Amino acid sequence: MVLTFERCVAAQGKKGGGGDKVGAFFSAIRSEKLDTVRYSLTHGALSVTIEDDEGHTPLVLAAAAGKHRSLEQMLQILQRQRVLRDYVDIRDEEGRTPLMFAAANGNVSCVEVLAEFGASQTAKCEKGNTARDYAVKKGRDKVLEFFDYVSSEEEEGDEAVPNDGLTSTERSKLKKEAAKARENRGRAGGDEEDDAAKLAEEMARLEAAQEASEQAKGTAVWEELKALSHMEGKDVREVTLLKVEEEQCVPGADGGVDPALWRCEFLNRVQLQMPPGRLVALPDAVAGMKGMEILILSKNALQALPEAIGELKNLRVLEVDANALESVPVALGNMPKLELLNLSQNSLTTLAPLAEGGALPNLLTFNCDFNQLETLELPFGSMARINSLSVANNKMTTLDEGMGLLQGSLATLNLSHNELTSLAAIRDLKDKKLKALNVDENPFADKKVFKLLRNDKQDQIIKELLKYLQKQGPDGGGGGGGKKKKKK
Repeated sequence: MVLTFERCVAAQGKKGGGGDKVGAFFSAIRSEKLDTVRYSLTHGALSVTIEDDEGHTPLVLAAAAGKHRSLEQMLQILQRQRVLRDYVDIRDEEGRTPLMFAAANGNVSCVEVLAEFGASQTAKCEKGNTARDYAVKKGRDKVLEFFDYVSSEEEEGDEAVPNDGLTSTERSKLKKEAAKARENRGRAGGDEEDDAAKLAEEMARLEAAQEASEQAKGTAVWEELKALSHMEGKDVREVTLLKVEEEQCVPGADGGVDPALWRCEFLNRVQLQMPPGRLVALPDAVAGMKGMEILILSKNALQALPEAIGELKNLRVLEVDANALESVPVALGNMPKLELLNLSQNSLTTLAPLAEGGALPNLLTFNCDFNQLETLELPFGSMARINSLSVANNKMTTLDEGMGLLQGSLATLNLSHNELTSLAAIRDLKDKKLKALNVDENPFADKKVFKLLRNDKQDQIIKELLKYLQKQGPDGGGGGGGKKKKKK
């Protein structure tokens, strides 16, 4: 029997109808627009008990449709609100839970997320079926593999952690990749050998990095590093390395950088600039600089940053402007102490990985000018301290509704020289906080916006513009707001 959505609402739920706010929430779940999902549950007065027009409740919709990111986001919010136990096994009129829907539809990633947040595998629907029973009936072998894997882990209990040379974070990463590999096998119809090879390759890479970190005791080549009291640091905490000649590069080293640099875990400030075109990537060994607080890599040729940069938990300032970045790692969006992030003058087309990272609670200044962004995707819900945000000279056509979450702290906003037709998404910002706004050189559809911007007084412009946008609502009087797709 096919598991359907028929009136999937918990007994205590109330139907929410198809209003704009509710509709936008459910649309965000389906498209996995996490900022909107987060905003709806934390500031939009919505709950996980409402239904859309077709009778779907949020957790069930995400679980059944395989939207594991939306599902995880909602469960995290419920956990922070201390009501996770009340809703993780929320039932529909037939007693079916989100885990049952995920299992029946073969959505392994959603099953994994629900299990992580404590969803019951033994709960039964009114017909006496558990999530496992539904997986059996539907022939969801990969879901059954996961249930068996979890059961075997529980049976092992508190056995000692294997001495495999990996950190707990790395080991956890491998477990998640193993689960993803199982899901991919289910979709592809049998790529076991390819998945196993990829997993083995990743394990070998992590083990090699661990061994290199422990065994690297080589002598520094650069004089600046030799002077650091035999790599012990003592009172030295900062170093500036400006290498402009090819002769200054270390032969055979990644990017020509002296490998000894990555072992200086006592340094808290490093500025590194290599000859043009030399430094195109950072090695994973950068994770060894545990004490790093300020890292300046401006004017190099970096095309990407490694996920390993997320190990720099003390990092407060990261400047990688004037490089060739085409992407950013998810780890960069989860830096608890980061205060300044400068990504200007690169080749970025999206910031989605930062939004996926989901946690920049102390970010004060963000600069992404002169890139190729078409929209602005950031973990707005976590940016409680953001003061200055600049994304001028990009190709942005839309703004995310999540920008309204910045109303409590944003003082400076630069959106100039883009292709914005509407400013509706900034309508919830507060004029008492926002003191500097630059939206020049944008093709706004609403002529009234142009008229308001002609005022000579900046504070008056901001006050009247925000007031006008609030009256106009989500469409901003001219369309193009709220990340709507650009018409072709």
